[in-house]
Amino acid sequence: MPHQGDYSENKMTRPKKYTKEELLERLIRLKDRLGRTPKKREAKNPSEETYRHYFGSWNNALKRAGLKPNQKRLGGSIPDEEIFTKIRTLSNNIGRPPFSKEIEEDKNLPGVSYLLKRFGSIKHLVQKAGLTPNTPFKYSKEYMISKLKELKRKKGYVSYLLVESIKDIPSSVTYNARFGSFNNALRKAGIPVNKTEDDPFNRRFWKAWQNHCESMAKAMYDNKWIRFQKSEFTDKHPDIFIVTKRKHIDAKISGYDDFQDQIDEYTKDFCKLEFWCIWPGIENISNPRVKYYYAEELAGIMKVLDRMDLAKKCYLFKNRIIPDCYQKEIVNYCEVR
Repeated sequence: MPHQGDYSENKMTRPKKYTKEELLERLIRLKDRLGRTPKKREAKNPSEETYRHYFGSWNNALKRAGLKPNQKRLGGSIPDEEIFTKIRTLSNNIGRPPFSKEIEEDKNLPGVSYLLKRFGSIKHLVQKAGLTPNTPFKYSKEYMISKLKELKRKKGYVSYLLVESIKDIPSSVTYNARFGSFNNALRKAGIPVNKTEDDPFNRRFWKAWQNHCESMAKAMYDNKWIRFQKSEFTDKHPDIFIVTKRKHIDAKISGYDDFQDQIDEYTKDFCKLEFWCIWPGIENISNPRVKYYYAEELAGIMKVLDRMDLAKKCYLFKNRIIPDCYQKEIVNYCEVR
C-alpha cells in the first residue's frame, strides 16, 4: 500500500542511493519497531522494490538481515500441494477438517484472506486437499431468518451493526456466508434493506469511519493529490480519490454486499479501487483492480508511518467505539441530514 512521499514534485529526481549495510540496518530497526518480521508492504522508505533491487528478493534481504521470513504471509511462494499437505496435517492434529479460524491461527499456513483470494473459498481449499468439508453452518437458514424477524419486532429495524452487538444471534459474517450477503438475508426475512441512514448509530459509526479513512489517506499520500467526494473518472462521489494513482478508496463498515455497482463504476478507465473496511465480510475478487483492507491491517500501516494516534483509533473502531475526536463532526453531519 502506498505512503506519503510516493510522489516527488520533480519527477526527474533520481531515487536515493543506499549501501547494503544501511538497508539492512533499516530493516532491523523496522523489525524492532514492529516486534516481528516486517511484511513487504510495511517497507515504506525505502520500499520493498529497493530491497529487491539490491538483494534480488525480499526474502534474501530478510535472510541477510538475520530475520526469518514470515511464511504465513508469503503464500504466493508456496506451491498448492504444499498448502494442501499443511491443511491435511492441521486436520490430523485437530481430528477433523479445519475451519477458517483454525487455519488463521496456524502459523504454518498463509492467512485466510490470502487463501480466499487464491482458492475462492475455504470449502474449496479443503476439498482440493482431499478432505470432506465440515458441515458448513452451525445454524439452519430457518433459524437465522427467525432471529432476524424477532430482532425486527423488538427493535423496529435490523442493521449489520445491530446484529453484531447482540450475542444470542448469529454474526453478520455468518449471514454473509449463508445467504451470499447480509442484505440478501434481510430480503429473505421480508425486511427492507437498510440504507446507512436508516439506522442512527450505523449512520454515525460509518461517518466517523469515513472521517478516519480521510485522516489515514492524508498520512499516506501527498495531500495535493488527494480528492474527497470527487473524481475525474466518474460522476459519482467516491470517498477518496488519489489522482496520481488513479485510485478510488471507499470507506465501508464491512463487506456486507458484493458492491458490484461501485466496482463497475470505480474501476472504469483502468482505475483501481480499494475498500477500507472495519471488519471482514464478502470480498468480490472477480476484478484484479479491487483490493480490501481492514482496520487491523490499516492500523499496522499507521504504526509503520509512526502515526500511533491513527493506529489506536483503528482498534477503537474494530471494538465498535467511535473515537471522541470524531463525535462533533458526526453530530453535525447527522443534524444536517
